[in-house]
Amino acid sequence: DVVRPPYRQNLFDGVISIAVLHHMSSFERRLAAMTSLVKLLRPGGLALITVWAMEQEEAKKMRKWKELEQDVSPGGQDPSQALGKDYLVPWNVPFHRPEAANVASKA
Repeated sequence: DVVRPPYRQNLFDGVISIAVLHHMSSFERRLAAMTSLVKLLRPGGLALITVWAMEQEEAKKMRKWKELEQDVSPGGQDPSQALGKDYLVPWNVPFHRPEAANVASKA
């Protein structure tokens, strides 16, 4: 759970979050996730956080995305004004890929 990770604070020199945030259902949960990742870092630690860009996806796949209602951040600024539209991207295990099917069969 990226919002409540099972690690103590100030533990890591680095943390990585790749293609995770767009699977979270609200701006608040995304902010909580980033905050918790930063708390895991020792002073001077580094975080690498990446997200998918809308331009990277095929139109067919994007139809499954759910546009989130525009939340107002705690500072009173609508985050969509600075960041563009916000979407929840459904996550599915790609069972058609042999490596995913193999791992899933052992779970």
